[in-house]
Amino acid sequence: MKVTHFKFSDKKKNAKHCFVFSLVKNIPCGTSGGTMIYFDKIEVVNILNRDAVIEIVRNYTVNYDRTLIFDKIHHEVNQFCSMNTLQQVYIDLFSTIDDHLKRTLQNDLNILAPGLYISSVRGK
Repeated sequence: MKVTHFKFSDKKKNAKHCFVFSLVKNIPCGTSGGTMIYFDKIEVVNILNRDAVIEIVRNYTVNYDRTLIFDKIHHEVNQFCSMNTLQQVYIDLFSTIDDHLKRTLQNDLNILAPGLYISSVRGK
């Protein structure tokens, strides 16, 4: 694992150039029929390109994953659930949720944070 030190003003932070595993827990999901369900956890693996580190940290701090991944997962799960019934969320479309979240996150990251890539998303 490579660690790069960079300096903004008088504080020094470390940024890793590797796969970053994020775990988002207890995500509420309100279906179009009004039923509230919860996803126990969603695992997201992202890769931060070495050339994008300074720009992403400058724009989103070293906790970039909080804004760009954690908060976005909550939003996207709610969007997905609110457009579908309980039957669709749990049975008909359940196998597509991971791919939908990965695609949606990556589309936003391509605009907001070029150089940050979603490797995988897995809901449980």
